[in-house]
Amino acid sequence: MTKETELPDVFIWANKTDGRKDKLGIELFAITKSSEIFRIDHNEAINHQLFALFLYDIISGVQVDSITGVRVVDYAASEGCQNALPAIKVNDVPVAETIMEYLEYTNDIDLLDLNQIEAKKLLAICARFTDKETNERFYIFKHIRPASVLVGSTVSYTISVGRMEELSSECALKIDPSNQVLVFEDTMFVFNKSKFESMFQYDPVSVAEARKNGKILDERLSIATPTVGQGIEFLCKDNRTLVKRLAKLDPVNMTRDVVEEIIRDYNVDLMTDATNDKLIIMDANDAKKLLDIVEDNFVRGTNGTAYIAKNKKELEPKEDK
Repeated sequence: MTKETELPDVFIWANKTDGRKDKLGIELFAITKSSEIFRIDHNEAINHQLFALFLYDIISGVQVDSITGVRVVDYAASEGCQNALPAIKVNDVPVAETIMEYLEYTNDIDLLDLNQIEAKKLLAICARFTDKETNERFYIFKHIRPASVLVGSTVSYTISVGRMEELSSECALKIDPSNQVLVFEDTMFVFNKSKFESMFQYDPVSVAEARKNGKILDERLSIATPTVGQGIEFLCKDNRTLVKRLAKLDPVNMTRDVVEEIIRDYNVDLMTDATNDKLIIMDANDAKKLLDIVEDNFVRGTNGTAYIAKNKKELEPKEDK
């Protein structure tokens, strides 16, 4: 996402949606901390409350932003920006991409069963709005704090007309009404960055560092991947552990000669092209092997067997007694 013209116009979206809100249907989904997705049925009698909770404030907020001159900016460049609405493509956020693909292409999503899923594991609520005439869709996500979840099996009470009673339902939720994340046309508009990063396990600092270090490795080691124009960072981006490892690297002093020496000495299963010009990294598994090389994780035991060192803590010499 390098050009603002690549982004859908959120201001036009707000005005269009405002004029068609009586044509919209709403569905609810629960998302767990492990990114499992479940359907939540609801009584249509509370539709107005749900529209007020999820939709109306986002519409009015974006309309006000249009008047006050708020501009849409790339999420990666939004730190410190004033009067700006950060946006990011769904496919740049691996967890979000997985969730959106499931919501878009799964027809029969299982109903939430709190006998099978602990209520305390709920991370977010998603409202999917569908235009009943055009079938156009958009999504609004809200984060659920653990403290906002009351479970019926715990010591929880309700007070009604001056009378205290035990919470009789399986679970009670308090949903933050603030605007958080809007998704339409494969783009995420982020109104609350901390909620967004928590819901979608997105670490912009690690992503930026991984991208920078990946480019350095690509150039210094002459890396080639199956996707033209993409390097090692592209192969790592769907794996949070690999992204964090790539972000923490110090690749400046790593050379192709050192890498090839380690590949030979430890018989690492990595290939070069026919002319030995390019180091071929096919997938995330190859990327992991290369990171082990750059991190100097290969060691050889006293019996001559090669190992991947998981803890390179230096052993302290024994003190003389």
